[in-house]
Amino acid sequence: MPLQITIIGGIEEDCDRIALLEQLRAHTGSDVDWEWLKAEPPNWNVPPKVLQKFVGQFRNPRPGVELPKTVKLHKLHGRDQSTVYSAVPDPVLAPADVEGADDLVKWLLSADAKLIPSTEWHGRLSEAALAAIFSKLIKNKSWNKDTQGHEWTKEADLIGQSPVFRPGFEAIRAEAEEILRMGDGTLFLSKGGKQGKTPKEWCIRLEYVSEAKRMILAQSFDGMGKVHQFQALHRRLTRSDSPRFRIDGEIVTERVLHVCRS
Repeated sequence: MPLQITIIGGIEEDCDRIALLEQLRAHTGSDVDWEWLKAEPPNWNVPPKVLQKFVGQFRNPRPGVELPKTVKLHKLHGRDQSTVYSAVPDPVLAPADVEGADDLVKWLLSADAKLIPSTEWHGRLSEAALAAIFSKLIKNKSWNKDTQGHEWTKEADLIGQSPVFRPGFEAIRAEAEEILRMGDGTLFLSKGGKQGKTPKEWCIRLEYVSEAKRMILAQSFDGMGKVHQFQALHRRLTRSDSPRFRIDGEIVTERVLHVCRS
């Protein structure tokens, strides 16, 4: 069952509630069920029926039903705040200086908020290689509809630079070359490199960019097994005899995650 987190209150920046929740879900996937009981200016009230339904969960808990973690934002009318405190044991308090949507998302997902258990992403060799390729291309925003597009990364930079290739990661570079070969024309597009006249370049095929970002944020490539043209690649990703590598932080950096979330 997913972790439930309910945000209650408002922020100074006028932002769309649904858009902010989608941004959070893009990062946590199905692991967290997010909700925002948004308080609106100028009085920073939550609609009374919404508030009463929320606190009712705590006042009359149902057996076997997990109660949501509660995050109280700084902007909340005193009366509503008292109602929350009277029913919810120890809500998490957001810092008063969180006033914008980006700041709120960043804090909610941070270790400081202590809302989401810290998880490390360890993957097989092929998974680490694919994550490294995605990381490089996503960071460079290299994706195109077809070979007539303009957003490319040179192969020499893709497989010759971090995170695909670094000291100690030689196996990942070799595997990345095989992953590119298998995915050429389906998951990836390439151009150039014929008879040495033009350098070979790579990008993610545009129709799969959103899915690539989602898989990076979800720390899983399981979804590839459901797509017919990727099944051979998925079998390679899931080889049981493969060594394992640390992917988060080591390969997928915060900068890459930022692009995936945006």
